[in-house]
Amino acid sequence: MLTVTVVRAEPDRSSHALLRCAAAALYGAQAAQWRTAPGTRGKPFFVGVPEVHFSISHTNGLWVCAFAARPVGLDAQARRPVHTEPLVRRCFHAREQAYLERCPDAFFALWAAKEACVKLTGAGIDEAFRAVSTVSEAGEFPSVPGACLTLLTDALGVPCCLAAYEAHTVQLRTL
Repeated sequence: MLTVTVVRAEPDRSSHALLRCAAAALYGAQAAQWRTAPGTRGKPFFVGVPEVHFSISHTNGLWVCAFAARPVGLDAQARRPVHTEPLVRRCFHAREQAYLERCPDAFFALWAAKEACVKLTGAGIDEAFRAVSTVSEAGEFPSVPGACLTLLTDALGVPCCLAAYEAHTVQLRTL
């Protein structure tokens, strides 16, 4: 089973500074010197440290980062006024649209799950984003074939989802 550590902080510094600080807290002082670079589709990684994967999200006074030994995706979305209808039509799979009809308050949780999935794969938000459904054929959320999704909304206070390719436990830490 994969252990994923999610570090929470107030974004009082740049995202890169918080990443270095969180990495050092988890992996030792030398981790503060690890360089990052963008991958082929833009997903950042630690140069020369293939055994540590991470995913960052920040929203409305919250910065979170997931660290794991294998690929991971994390996204948090603060609830805010948004005209959702055009986004739902353009970006959400038909099953997600049906789920939102039943659970209209789930918009930000669905969006966080979708983003966590594309961060996991490194695909980014492109024309294939709509093809990703975080709702199963049976109407269950969150559910994506080949991925394990964990909602962290209750622990973090905002809709947040963690995605990995395998079952995982989550450790929460605060900087």
